[in-house]
Amino acid sequence: MDMNSCRRRTIGALRSITVEPVMFLYMLGSFLQYSSLQQLIYYKVCMIQYNDTVVCKNLSFYKTEESFVQKQTSHWLIYINIALAIPTVVSSMFLGRWSDKVGRKMTMIAPAVGSIINGLVLVFSSLFIYAPLAWLLLGTICLGLSGAYATLTFSVFSYLGDVTKKESRTLRYSLLEAMTFLGSFLGLLTCGIVIDQLGFPAVFIYYIICNICVIMYIVFFIRESVKAKELNKSEGTSTSQIFENQNLDDEEQSTKIACLELFKLNNVKESLIVVGKKRPFEQRGQLVMLIICLFVFQLVGSGENDTFILYVKKDPLAWSATLISYYSATKNLLVSLVLLTCLPLLHWFNISYKDTILIIIGVVMRMGAYTLLAFSRTTWMVFLVPLLASTSAIPAATSRSMMSKIVGQNEQGSLFSFMASLETLTVSLASVIFNALYPATLQILEGGFVFVTMAILLVIPVILICWIHELNTMEASYTKLIEGANLVDEEILENDL
Repeated sequence: MDMNSCRRRTIGALRSITVEPVMFLYMLGSFLQYSSLQQLIYYKVCMIQYNDTVVCKNLSFYKTEESFVQKQTSHWLIYINIALAIPTVVSSMFLGRWSDKVGRKMTMIAPAVGSIINGLVLVFSSLFIYAPLAWLLLGTICLGLSGAYATLTFSVFSYLGDVTKKESRTLRYSLLEAMTFLGSFLGLLTCGIVIDQLGFPAVFIYYIICNICVIMYIVFFIRESVKAKELNKSEGTSTSQIFENQNLDDEEQSTKIACLELFKLNNVKESLIVVGKKRPFEQRGQLVMLIICLFVFQLVGSGENDTFILYVKKDPLAWSATLISYYSATKNLLVSLVLLTCLPLLHWFNISYKDTILIIIGVVMRMGAYTLLAFSRTTWMVFLVPLLASTSAIPAATSRSMMSKIVGQNEQGSLFSFMASLETLTVSLASVIFNALYPATLQILEGGFVFVTMAILLVIPVILICWIHELNTMEASYTKLIEGANLVDEEILENDL
């Protein structure tokens, strides 16, 4: 490969960048916000209860006070998670189908607007440390109503589904997925530094700036992938008749139709219909199996997040907060590097690969990572886990790509909004399951049994992906057979003529 070819490919890759910066900036802000929010609640609970900065800055020396603050903080985190999850699920189900009709840009902007409102509430709460903690719920509800992470996720994946070809979609989805881990890496890395050096208000202003940048990038650099004329086609006469007797120009009428469409209950129904819609070559069954796979990936991933810190903080590992931060940063960095290099290199050198094989390799390595973690009793063994887990994001990105190829372009938003809502609910379900399983099996493998359970659960996606692989092979063989028969028929017809 000569230098000119490399230069052309590099320029082409840079020009193909669309929503990746949106995902990166939003995830950077989200990880800043959530990490800082936990610490802010911890500090506010202490100050409101004890009104003593010495105690609150040295809680580890005051066991009774520390126990009270930890319990109250846990309760408030549960309230905030509920206040976020419920409106997020509801709004995402409406916004998904709506984005198929009016476009992706508005549904990308909405979560950033909600984040800015939430950020302003957080700045106020951090400046007035004795302000009631209930104010935090107000900002969280506003964030949830805007769709939050779920809506941003389905919007950017739907956008790529609109503008990419099927042949390159897996690569583009993996690069988009990498932005999540790069954002989390940078967010976790800088959060503590900003809080220590500048305080809570500064980190929440940082969070607001990230989301302002998201909005500006979308407005000035993202072209709409769903055209306005598609809205009019999809509407027929039901909504447009409302304005038929009004003297409105086309733009004003289209805007009012779009606003009315957002609040239609039919949006939720259509999102569910997309999943159950009958499709050729057993593709409906494949879609359902891929949904189950993503559900399992999210379930074990959320369970890992909930139990890992508890596992490494107890004997024999007894990790400090600093060591946990180093581990998280290392893992996220490795995952993002694999997503940014492996598939692009395969694409660069024109090496063909099957999506199903990529998923199986990624899942098997993740199973190995959980098994190693379950039997790790020293720090160096735990730090080997990210090497095996470095491919853990490939199965989710590839599964989303396969799902996107199954549904039509006008169904992308409906599908991914359904998946985003399901993932939001899965996080809560995983918290209930694994936070109950971990203490119940604490004596088995010194708490490591919970990770063995996660490895066993990943057998389900392996079986389903193998099944999908066989179905795809049969479909390819059938398609070749039909094409061969058609070719023979054409030859016979030409001879007869």
